[in-house]
Amino acid sequence: MEGEAVTLHCKNKVTANITANFYKDGRFIGSSSTGNMSIHSVSKSHQGQYKCIILGVGESQERWLSVRVFAQIVPSRLQLFEHSSLYINCEGFNTSTGWTVLSKTKGKVSTCISGWSSICTIKPALLSDSGEYWCEGGGERSNAVNITITDGAVILESPVLPVMEGGNVTLRCRTKMTSSAHIADFFKDGRHIGTSTTAEMTIGRVSMSDEGLYSCSISEFGESPQSWLTVRGETSRRVILTIAEVKLKEFIRLLSFKLSSLQSKTTISI
Repeated sequence: MEGEAVTLHCKNKVTANITANFYKDGRFIGSSSTGNMSIHSVSKSHQGQYKCIILGVGESQERWLSVRVFAQIVPSRLQLFEHSSLYINCEGFNTSTGWTVLSKTKGKVSTCISGWSSICTIKPALLSDSGEYWCEGGGERSNAVNITITDGAVILESPVLPVMEGGNVTLRCRTKMTSSAHIADFFKDGRHIGTSTTAEMTIGRVSMSDEGLYSCSISEFGESPQSWLTVRGETSRRVILTIAEVKLKEFIRLLSFKLSSLQSKTTISI
């Protein structure tokens, strides 16, 4: 699954913690003295054929690493000033079946757009466009997000996609009137969590406890609406790359031959 941690383990029955070289789609990607290689937060680009080689021992057969992308909705923002433009895309769906962007505003479900590469565009965005949005396609449904269009003077800029546990998150408090920095207060679930003179706040190494409703305020202009921050827990997977048995037997035979040769030379020298 996209975002999880994957460990490649080069395994053989003769030695442990031996240096192994790793390859993806035939290209060298790294070496490890422990026989393990970790890929943190895998993405679609990590999908491919993997193998390992231990010099003097042999190489493993190739194994396919598949990375499934989350079906998710990707809006341009979660909060917008009225009369701004809103763009919504869908990711992780089968392109052969396409997808549909749906919304639920004022209790009414409607379709924004259906297609394969089309982006839902709402321009200008009005107060009545505030609501819940999600994607559907090929029997799958994405996560839903709440998008708020405000006629106020302050919005909170926060991640539009779920953030991975352990990462950093930056929140920004913006005003409609000016782009210059202001002193801003930040809130989580209605509780004050900090003040910034740059109107920005960074949460380091986020955990599941950081998930919640966030907002901000600038004394001269007012308070923003609330937006939900989703934190996704990191999962892990182990991929075993095993050196073929026939290679190991050949290694043992060669090792025994070398040891016998050394013993013979030692006996002669004495």
